[in-house]
Amino acid sequence: TNTAMSLFARFTALSLGARSAPCSFLRLSAAAPRASVPRRWWSEKAEQGKEEAASQQEARVEPKQEAAAEQDERAGASDGEDASPLSVELQKVKEERDALKEQALRAMAEAENTRRIAHRDVENARNFGVEKFAKHVIKVNDNLRRALGAVPESELTESNAMLTELHRGVGMTKTLLEKALASQQITEISPLGEVFDPAQHAAMFTVPYDGKQEPNTVCQVLESGYMMRDRVLREAQVAVVKKVKPEELPKNEK
Repeated sequence: TNTAMSLFARFTALSLGARSAPCSFLRLSAAAPRASVPRRWWSEKAEQGKEEAASQQEARVEPKQEAAAEQDERAGASDGEDASPLSVELQKVKEERDALKEQALRAMAEAENTRRIAHRDVENARNFGVEKFAKHVIKVNDNLRRALGAVPESELTESNAMLTELHRGVGMTKTLLEKALASQQITEISPLGEVFDPAQHAAMFTVPYDGKQEPNTVCQVLESGYMMRDRVLREAQVAVVKKVKPEELPKNEK
């Protein structure tokens, strides 16, 4: 009995030792690295792990960025292809606009010129509408003047009453005619003694210088002229004193 009890006690001890041995070994193996490896090594490993993770992340992002850039380039190319026809169409529209603008400006200029010409024609018709008729009437006035000048004053006596009344009637007719001409702003040009003006006078002949009148002046009026407003209706027919050279002047005139 004692032998059996001792064997049982040994077996139990052996069993307990076998069971506790692995636990102690594990505890030693777990604690050993912590005691032997320094902390710097662990920080370097952590940094390396972070760098590897970042490089892997960049490796995954770069293909995505390249794909997005390619997609943007394709979109830009397609936009350029679409914009080219639009720019051509826009250029055509601008050219048509410029052409229409030029046509409108030309039309406005032509309308303004037409308006000015019409206004000028109306003014000319209002001011000079009777010009042709007036040219015939002034000839009547010339004949009335000649008729009055053909009768000497010595014949206008009481004994010759008929001639006197006729002369008075012709004078009254001439006066009324001159008033009618004046109502149309037709005035007579009688330039006796004035300087010769080629715009209003027509020199029929010249007379030699006699020392009484200045050279290039009107010494005789053959037929009076007429002005209608600011336009010459008929030039006055005159005789002009001839110009002379200084050596041709009389000695007392030099």
